[in-house]
Amino acid sequence: MEDLYREYKDNKNIAIYVIYIREAHPVSNPTAERHVAKHKTIDDRINAALKCMKGLKLSAPVLIDGLDSKVQNAYRASYACTTVIDKQGKIAFHARGPHGTQPQEARKCIKALLAEEQ
Repeated sequence: MEDLYREYKDNKNIAIYVIYIREAHPVSNPTAERHVAKHKTIDDRINAALKCMKGLKLSAPVLIDGLDSKVQNAYRASYACTTVIDKQGKIAFHARGPHGTQPQEARKCIKALLAEEQ
């Protein structure tokens, strides 16, 4: 997905974001660098998102879902999923993660949406 972000980051018709939802595998006592506790506050979630972005070396802007998981529920998001939303706010493409992010299919969808605008 980082490649997709870099490809389209300067295109004014495309916005690519990482949306950080709740932690996939929270631990009760996070002692190692990679372990993250269950988020109790929005600050916990923000810090976990920043840790994730740094660890994965992602440069796309990150949005943080609230503790109510409103975004996760609205877009049927799972961990590392890919969703393309058209200008009308409708889902044009959705691939559930973590192993099915399908960046090539997302790229095809984006190209098709851009072609429709021309």
